Amino acid sequence: MLATFALAGCSDDPTYTPGSEEDPDNYGVYFPTQTAPTEVEVDPSEKAEVTYKVRRTKLTEAITVPVVITTSEEGIFEIDPIVFGPGESETEFKVTFDKAVEGTTYTCDIRIEDPHYISLYGPKDTGLSFSVIRAGWELVTSEDGSATKGKWRDEVISNLYSLNTSGFNPYPEIEMEIYQRTDIPGYYRMKV
Repeated sequence: MLATFALAGCSDDPTYTPGSEEDPDNYGVYFPTQTAPTEVEVDPSEKAEVTYKVRRTKLTEAITVPVVITTSEEGIFEIDPIVFGPGESETEFKVTFDKAVEGTTYTCDIRIEDPHYISLYGPKDTGLSFSVIRAGWELVTSEDGSATKGKWRDEVISNLYSLNTSGFNPYPEIEMEIYQRTDIPGYYRMKV
């Protein structure tokens, strides 16, 4: 009976499928850490665009990098080609989204999949994902239009780190400007 259980756990040789072979002449194109945000909020009156960086490790010749683009909605994004000149290690490309509707969040995923352009097994990012929204903010004013600031106080952090001494105000109020989203009445943010 014990032999039956021992044999039941055995199987024929497992099938091993090797991964794709790396192209030794690939350009090593990748997306470095970006200085531009990947969660983009643009006022409707401003240009609806963002610029991102791309780098490569093999600099010998000029190349145009083929990309695969997936978006949450067709026709919103226009993406410049990713072009490197001879000897250039870094380039930038612009993404515009003029057709984005105010108050709607759109997502975009740009991937480099051609193994001639990327290192398949390296640690560098070969994809970039970001989201954009066009959102306007207007300054909240008093009914007579004279005051543009409100008072804010924090009762959460103050309760955790307050001093219990006489004369100490654990809930200080700070004057700051308050803004309301133009497309969502009642949705506010503050500027310190």
